[in-house]
Amino acid sequence: FITWQFQIWQRYWEDFTETKFYGRNIEFIGRDDELSLLRTMVDDPDIRAVLLAGPHEIGKTRLALEATSHRPIETVIALDPLSMSVKDLLELTSPGREVVVIIEDLDSDRIEQFVKRILPKTDLKLLLTVPTAKTTFLPNFGKDDRIKVLSLDPLEDTQAHELLKAAEAPFDYNLAT
Repeated sequence: FITWQFQIWQRYWEDFTETKFYGRNIEFIGRDDELSLLRTMVDDPDIRAVLLAGPHEIGKTRLALEATSHRPIETVIALDPLSMSVKDLLELTSPGREVVVIIEDLDSDRIEQFVKRILPKTDLKLLLTVPTAKTTFLPNFGKDDRIKVLSLDPLEDTQAHELLKAAEAPFDYNLAT
């Protein structure tokens, strides 16, 4: 595939954990139900696109990586979604093997364009992280069962507290009572 446009799962995971967690592998906390649901969607051959929506920095990318960790060979991550085209996506197809493409923060016009073009493909699946606010509208694909939306809410207070402690975040935990 086009190596400057995409990165393999393992390499992206290494870079991601180095950047986000200061070189530590922080355990996955607080989204077990969402992880199970997303992994089921990733493995469902009838689903062609999943939009993972939620506020900025809520953990969409981490969840996408965790949900595809059992398929590192088939999963690639788009490095520069702004310069990527539908043609770049279509060149990823491989006969007899489904390729899962994680694309972060694609704007809504391009989401529709990309999803509509890959829907007929049985060897390509999109997992799109979409930063949203409460007033943001996602593209509407009607009742097409090949497209799923999973919206993330903030963690519960106890889970957020656990995550901050696991990350060894430099906060005064006396304030978190």
